[in-house]
Amino acid sequence: MLITRASEYTILSLILLSSVKEPMDSETLSRELSIPKSFLEDPTLADIVEE
Repeated sequence: MLITRASEYTILSLILLSSVKEPMDSETLSRELSIPKSFLEDPTLADIVEE
């Protein structure tokens, strides 16, 4: 199965966020997963998370 890099980042982010007890900011999340912070600040992703 082929997935986009954005899909991979989303899946990794959701897995990590589901395992933490406290909220995590985008800077910490990007550092923990070694993914670009700019991806986490994408307004499209923010719209999905808020729903």
